[in-house]
Amino acid sequence: MHADQVIADHEYGATLPSCMNELSDMVSEGSLPQNEAFNQLKSLGYTDTTIRRAKDKLGLKSKKIGAVWHWGYPKDFDPASHSF
Repeated sequence: MHADQVIADHEYGATLPSCMNELSDMVSEGSLPQNEAFNQLKSLGYTDTTIRRAKDKLGLKSKKIGAVWHWGYPKDFDPASHSF
């Protein structure tokens, strides 16, 4: 971990881990539209920066499905992991 990351994490205190927990719960059942994630998390008081940091720290990926960007774990976008 870089020093600037340690400082940034310290500045966010418990906010980043809390946002990570919320976001992790939101995608636990599979990917969801990015704008839905942002709207829900912003309504809880998280900033855009904290939301993006939480997404990155969780290892979530973005994928455009149709005209909408979705966030999810890599397995959520792997066709081999779905049973149809």
